[in-house]
Amino acid sequence: KSLISLAMEDLCLEAGVKLFYHFTLVDVVRKERRIEYAVFRTRSGYAAIQAKTFVDASGNADLAAFAGCGFEYGA
Repeated sequence: KSLISLAMEDLCLEAGVKLFYHFTLVDVVRKERRIEYAVFRTRSGYAAIQAKTFVDASGNADLAAFAGCGFEYGA
């Protein structure tokens, strides 16, 4: 990992963010306008994760797309 990646990881962990590696988003479960669970394919099967807040670091707005949210690509 690069130094910037390690620094960003440390900042996230210090803020209480739980990081998941090698997880691929496959679906979301919504209740009204909120995401209740995000469903992921992992190396060992599938996992449904419940959270108060989700951060989409996919680079492609995958979470927004699965949740039916509007989004735009661009710089």
